[in-house]
Amino acid sequence: MNIFSKEMIYINTNIKNKKDFLKNIAKLAYENKKIENSKDFYNALKKRENISTTGVGFGIAIPHGKSKTVKEPFVAFTKLENEIEWKSLDEKPVNLIFTIGVPENSDNVHLKILQKLSIKLMDEDFREELKKTNDKERLIKILKGIE
Repeated sequence: MNIFSKEMIYINTNIKNKKDFLKNIAKLAYENKKIENSKDFYNALKKRENISTTGVGFGIAIPHGKSKTVKEPFVAFTKLENEIEWKSLDEKPVNLIFTIGVPENSDNVHLKILQKLSIKLMDEDFREELKKTNDKERLIKILKGIE
């Protein structure tokens, strides 16, 4: 599965809050032809956030949406210029965000992606590498290791 791509890596993005982030990432996924409708994907992300937070701690959030608008599974990685409030489990703001999009009929693909990502994010060295690297080529190599 080829879920990471260079065009879906965003570095030093300036976003003010979670709502703006979710709208922006839906727009970018549409522009990169990962989804067919940005509003539908935004609504899927928002619906999931309303169930419970996707802020997992360590300054990381993993919003995800399952929607018929998603063409194939993907993960967008965003590194924010500043931290934003996410109502995370550890009550700290986030600045590293992995957005997962999966088609509505894709069984448990998002759970498999979440599981692999979560295991990797428990590794402090991995998290530090993501925080200090601003080179897309290096980041894609790091992220491809999750696949």
